[in-house]
Amino acid sequence: MARTRQLNIRVPEELSEELAAIAEEEGLDKADVARQMLVRSVRSYRLERAIRRYREGEITMARAAEDTGLSLYDMMDELSRRRLGPGIHHTPEEIREDLARLLAETRSSG
Repeated sequence: MARTRQLNIRVPEELSEELAAIAEEEGLDKADVARQMLVRSVRSYRLERAIRRYREGEITMARAAEDTGLSLYDMMDELSRRRLGPGIHHTPEEIREDLARLLAETRSSG
């Protein structure tokens, strides 16, 4: 079982009411809804940050995938959806790193 920690936060009344309404619609506990939304938000933040850093040339596509917990294929799909395909700003070493990771993923899945 995953280790957990208690986190006590204050939220605006309207947000609390929204969480309660969603919990009722979904048949869940309000704390479960809040936890699920927090997880989604953290994942979204990590993805947006990695994509920004990739777009700005700070990291490779392989590193962006690693930072978000996505496979290189999934990162390529995400970048393609956003029309941010492989950048031309990469060094040959960075391209080799991306290709090596892609080949490793191909071998491990097939």
